[in-house]
Formats: sequence, C-alpha cells, structure tokens
Amino acid sequence: MKIKEITNAQDQLNLLRVIIDNTWSAIKQQADVEGRQKTAKAKVPRSKAVKAPKRPPYAPAPKPLPQPVTQQPVAAQKQAPVNPVKQVSPGATSQRSPEEVKAFQDYLRGEKAKPL
Repeated sequence: MKIKEITNAQDQLNLLRVIIDNTWSAIKQQADVEGRQKTAKAKVPRSKAVKAPKRPPYAPAPKPLPQPVTQQPVAAQKQAPVNPVKQVSPGATSQRSPEEVKAFQDYLRGEKAKPL
C-alpha cells in the first residue's frame, strides 16, 4: 500500500506513526537481546574461563658482534690509480692538434662548434 493511496492527511500521519513505532520497537528488541548476551558473558566465572598461556617478556635480539680488524700488508694497502694516464709515443697517430682537442672539449660541454 502506498502512502499516496490514502487521501486523508490524518490517515497518512497515522500510517507513518505506525511504521515508525514498529521500527523503533524492533530496534529496542535487538538492543535488549544484545544486552542480555553481554551480561551473560560477563557472569561467566573467571575460574572456568580458558586462560591464554602466559608469554615470556619481550627480549630484543642481541646485536651482532663487530668484525675483528685485521692488519693488511703494506703492499696490499696501496691501490692502483683509478684512471691511469696512457703514455703515447711521440710518433703515434692518436695525437690531436690543439684545435681538435678544444673542439672536442667544447662538444663535451654542449657548446656548438664555431665554423672555421
């Protein structure tokens, strides 16, 4: 039945009141049942309740011991240079003119080469 089927405003209000009252009574019944369940759980004697086993207190893991420092021989402590300079013989073809070297350095910096 739809509310709009009732033409009288008073009848519509009465129907709405019945719906709301029934809804509130249903909610009250649910609340009463939940309250009784909570009180029933609270009344259970503690001695019969199953207790969880007691856990030992927390102890953090021990820190690892530092590694012993060993002395290395003097020859092993010296390291080779990171970028050794290659020796080029004077007659080798890998020699560049100063202009070529400057042009290449400018290229690496991102500068545009100037026309000759």
